[in-house]
Amino acid sequence: MENFVLWVGSIGAICLGIMALSVFFSALTAVNSRLAPARYVKLKGFLKGAEVVDVHLTSGKVMEALSFVGFMDAASSKGGLPYQLQNMVVFETPDHRRVMLRSDLIKIIETRSPDGATGLEA
Repeated sequence: MENFVLWVGSIGAICLGIMALSVFFSALTAVNSRLAPARYVKLKGFLKGAEVVDVHLTSGKVMEALSFVGFMDAASSKGGLPYQLQNMVVFETPDHRRVMLRSDLIKIIETRSPDGATGLEA
């Protein structure tokens, strides 16, 4: 019986240590995700040199004079985002407001030339 108590005690202590560490690191991850700002994924070479773009949506609406910021990193957002809000493209308006669009709603991202023309006029 003494051997049994010795083995169970040592194995139980190891298990409790592992459980305590997992709770600690889970709490640390939760705190860090709450305090971290939302990050945007920027792609090198994507819309390179394009300061202003026009975004054509699948509904036919055109959002003009937006600056491309990047793609939202769903892992960095605070709280659990619904599936529909995870793949967002982030743009900025000329008055510095952020616009987040679902990526499946975008049909075309068109760059503007420096003089403001889009190249679609005849």
